[in-house]
Amino acid sequence: TQLAGEKVRQAEQELIYDVDKAYWQVVSLHHKHQLAVEYRDLLRRLNADVEKMVQEGVATKANALAVAVELNKADITLLRVEDGETLSRMLLAQICGLPLNSALELKDLESVPEINYATKDHHSADEAVAMALTQRPELKQLALGQKIYEEKVKIDRAAFLPTLALTGGYGMTYPSAFNGFEKKFKGTWSVGLLLKVPLWEWGEGKHKVRAAKADVAMTALKAQEAQEKITLQVTQSHLVLNEAQKKLSLSRRNLSKAEENLRMARVGFKEGVVTTSDLLAAQTAWLAAQSDKIDAQIDIMITRAIYEKALGR
Repeated sequence: TQLAGEKVRQAEQELIYDVDKAYWQVVSLHHKHQLAVEYRDLLRRLNADVEKMVQEGVATKANALAVAVELNKADITLLRVEDGETLSRMLLAQICGLPLNSALELKDLESVPEINYATKDHHSADEAVAMALTQRPELKQLALGQKIYEEKVKIDRAAFLPTLALTGGYGMTYPSAFNGFEKKFKGTWSVGLLLKVPLWEWGEGKHKVRAAKADVAMTALKAQEAQEKITLQVTQSHLVLNEAQKKLSLSRRNLSKAEENLRMARVGFKEGVVTTSDLLAAQTAWLAAQSDKIDAQIDIMITRAIYEKALGR
């Protein structure tokens, strides 16, 4: 029963991770959809401004064509993101056991949580490994399996050892078997010893015990191998989580610079000292910085799920 419970616990952890991953994928695509709409609207406004400038003779048709091309690309990107969000919602519903067309209301669609995981219930790599070695259900399964095989060794050995049994009983007869079959209940007690000594079993017991000991040794080796793999997995997930935290910090700084660069490009474009291509480049850089920040935030959430799963929590 305990072994089955550990298997159920492991399956639950796998399911939780799958749901977490699918959930944050929906959140990521939803925010990227909003970003794609915002970028498309920026290009529409720029396209309208450039067309007016062409009519006034302060911009060329080449400038207008460059903006139109970028606007078409933005429309295509928006369409792809919309399709991706639809499919990711269907995947999440399928994992949750819901109809594929279920209308899921996710609480993180307004904003992705700003979590600094480096200071939130975070451990050193050695602490994380020690925690995983005591909590991972796979190791508990192997430990239970080893105990089962150790008991099997005792059972197989006992089956071919001499056994001594004490027997006792009481019997009654009517009419009585004593005193000339007197019509009364009469009984007798009986006590005995039963000794069973296997004299010749053709080495069967020795082979069974040896096979059971081999199962114990094999389970111990599997447990050792599993510990090594878990140590590697936890250490790797710990490093990836720290890397995701640093990536988020860098993406925030890059976004701040991209926003300032876009602001200056817009001012310069209105003043006529920045070209259309430079403004498009600034908008593209801003879009990339926004997308990188969303990716970094989602990476934090997914790598956290991987880290928790590696710990066995």
